[in-house]
Amino acid sequence: MMNHYDARKMWGFVKSRLDKPVTKEYHTYDDDCTINWYNIIDNMDHYFLAHFTNWFLAAVILRYSYLLHFWSLLDEILELSAQHRLPHFRECWWDHVFHDFLLTNTPGIILGLKFVKFLGLKEYDWLGRKGKSSIREWRVFNCYYRFGGIIQMYFIISANFLTGFFMINVLWLPPLSIPTVTRMYIWFLLGNISFKERYNVLENKDDPKRRNEYNDPSNRWVTYGIVILKIAISLKFVRDAGNLTEDPMPMYVIIFWSIVLPLLAGYYIYLRWIRNTDKEFKEQHLATPSKKSVKKNGFRMSTDKKRR
Repeated sequence: MMNHYDARKMWGFVKSRLDKPVTKEYHTYDDDCTINWYNIIDNMDHYFLAHFTNWFLAAVILRYSYLLHFWSLLDEILELSAQHRLPHFRECWWDHVFHDFLLTNTPGIILGLKFVKFLGLKEYDWLGRKGKSSIREWRVFNCYYRFGGIIQMYFIISANFLTGFFMINVLWLPPLSIPTVTRMYIWFLLGNISFKERYNVLENKDDPKRRNEYNDPSNRWVTYGIVILKIAISLKFVRDAGNLTEDPMPMYVIIFWSIVLPLLAGYYIYLRWIRNTDKEFKEQHLATPSKKSVKKNGFRMSTDKKRR
C-alpha cells in the first residue's frame, strides 16, 4: 500500500519542485491585521483572483443567487471552523468581509449569473419559490426530499472545499501548481453535470407526472466517489503534512456546530417521519377518489358502477 512518503514523492516525477514540504512558516493572512493600504493591496494575491474565478464558475453551475450567497457565507464559516488545524485559513476580520465576501465572492456570483442570462441558460429554482406567495410555502420547507437534497449538496460542496486545502498540505502541492488548478477545473466540469442531475431529481419529485421517472445518477455517484477519495487521502497521508497544527478545536466552533447540525437533522426528521410530507404530496396530487360525480344533461350522476 502507498504510504505518505511515496504519495508525495510521486508528484516529483510530474515536476521536480512538487515534492517539497509545505512548512509551518507558510504565509498566513493574519500576520498583520492593521488596516492600511499596504496590507490591503498585499492580500490581493493569487487567491483574490481564484476566489473571483471560483464564484463565477459556481454561479454558472448552481444558477441560483440564494444558494450561492449562502454558500459564500458558509465558506467563510468553514474557514473560521478549521483554522485551528489549517493556519492558512487564518485571516483578519476585514479580509473575510471585504476581500472575500464583498470584493470577490459577491461580484463573481453577480457576473456569473449575468453570464448565465446572457447565454440564455436555464435558471434553477432550488428552493421551490416559483409560484409561492410566502417563505412558508417554499418547497424546501415542505418537502423532506428537497430539504435533504440541498443539505446533502452543501455537505458535498463543503467537503470538497475543505479537502482541497488539506490535500495541498498532505501531498505537498503548492496552491498554484498544475495539479491543484487542474483539479479545480475538472471539478467544475463534472460538478456542472452532477448538480444538473440533482436539480432534475428535485424538480421531478414535485411533478406528479414525472415523480417516478428514472433519473440517471452516474455523474452524481462519480462526484460522491471523488469527494470520498479526497477525504480518505486527507486522512491517510496526514503524517508529517507540514502546515497543519494540533491545536484543540475552539469552544465557539463546538457550540456553533452542536446547535446547527442537530437542528438540520431534526427538521429533516420532522418533515420525513413526523409530518410525512411525502404522504401529504400523494394525498394532494396523486389520490384518486373511489366515487366521482359528473354532470350530464343538467343532472349529477354517480360513476360508481354499484349504484344503478
